[in-house]
Amino acid sequence: MATPATPVPATPTPELAAVRAAQWPTTGWPTAAPEEQGIDPHALRAAFDTVREGDFGINSLFVVRNGFLVAEEYFAPFQPDSAQHLFSATKSVISILIGMAIEDGYIRSVDQPVLDFFPEIAPDMLDERKRRMTIAHLLTMTAGLDWYEMAPYNGDGMRQMIASPDWMAFVLAQPVAHEPGAVFCYNSGASHLLSALLHAATGQSTLAYAEERLFAPLGIAGVSWRTDPQGVNIGGWGLSLTTRDMVKLGYLYLRQGEWDGVQLVPAAWVTASTTWHATSAAPLDGWGYGYQWWLIPDLPYRVFEARGLLGQHIVVIPDLDLVVVFTSRSENGNTPIEILENNLLPAIQ
Repeated sequence: MATPATPVPATPTPELAAVRAAQWPTTGWPTAAPEEQGIDPHALRAAFDTVREGDFGINSLFVVRNGFLVAEEYFAPFQPDSAQHLFSATKSVISILIGMAIEDGYIRSVDQPVLDFFPEIAPDMLDERKRRMTIAHLLTMTAGLDWYEMAPYNGDGMRQMIASPDWMAFVLAQPVAHEPGAVFCYNSGASHLLSALLHAATGQSTLAYAEERLFAPLGIAGVSWRTDPQGVNIGGWGLSLTTRDMVKLGYLYLRQGEWDGVQLVPAAWVTASTTWHATSAAPLDGWGYGYQWWLIPDLPYRVFEARGLLGQHIVVIPDLDLVVVFTSRSENGNTPIEILENNLLPAIQ
């Protein structure tokens, strides 16, 4: 098992810091030739040729280094203005919003009990361990609930939740299998509880809060986000964004939550979100898990990502000042990471 890396913010030279400060792609990305940003153009071209010729089901690929767009391609029929369903990469956006809601005073801290936000749940249906379940446990997939979730989702917890008339009540009604905080168990229902408690805490929908606090400052508009039967935006999936919008989210975290001179997300929250809090079992055995962000082991750099079904990846590598985004329709959702490791990273000088 890989040793969890300690997150250390990059310390650029004053010259590079000045260049970075000018690169805030709210309305458009500044471009540069790959070689100007320390990327071998021939190796990069070969990596894109591998994608183009490999029939991997990739829809788009976007590479940003030092704040400059150095490579962007869309594969038909996908287009620059095509919105991609993020699937479970939605979870990382929920994490960003939880950090903002704590900063705004809607939530006390990650240690606040989940049940504080759902007073309508009958106390007699809850055991003591469920009362100890906190926001941190939801964020790290260690809620302790008895849950099984694995594609193709036939008869598992997620499918049963979708079939239920009240998703939030269904998740909270699940029996407790482990002490909260003790065992990692991937649970999209836990992520949906995060959206439901955001709704309860802020008094507005998760989408409305995101549009005001996150999307508008980043220049992201026209967002689609699916809802449950109660009108709560789905926390485990359901958000659709363009590739360029996805890259902005990665760049926000690359810059420790800062955007155009404003600290949109507390830097401490970015660090906490991308710190190794739990070690995954299925679906990614041995990978690290932060606050709804994945940490990729066994690479020479600290790498974290937002990750969704069918190959949606927002990959951030602070040590290389690099953001790489894949959207795809691949049955092998790890194919983009293999391309990153085998084809893209060798191009970085």
